Amino acid sequence: MITLFSQYLKKISLFNYPVFALFPVVISIAITWMYASVMTAADVWSIESQCRTDGTRELVADMPWIRIPIPGQWGGVLFRTYAIFPMMGAMFAGMIESGE
Repeated sequence: MITLFSQYLKKISLFNYPVFALFPVVISIAITWMYASVMTAADVWSIESQCRTDGTRELVADMPWIRIPIPGQWGGVLFRTYAIFPMMGAMFAGMIESGE
C-alpha cells in the first residue's frame, strides 16, 4: 500500500492537498488497523492470534507514560574507525552541499 500511495497515487489531491504524496505510511497504517479491527469484530481470527486488535488494550494501559533512558543500557559505547570515517565523509559532503 505504501508503494501504491507514494508512487502511483501521489498526484491525486484532496481539497488541493497532496495527501497520498505526504502521508503514505500513515494512511497505510490506518487502513491496516481498520482492516484488522473489522476482522476482529467479525471474529475471523482465534483469540490467541497476533492479528487481533482487542489484545492491545492491556499493552497500552500497562505502558509507562514517561521512561528515563539509562546510559549504556545495551552495552558500552564503541568507537570504530571503519564507521567513523565514512560518516565524517558523509557529514562533510552534506555541509558542502547545504552551504550558501
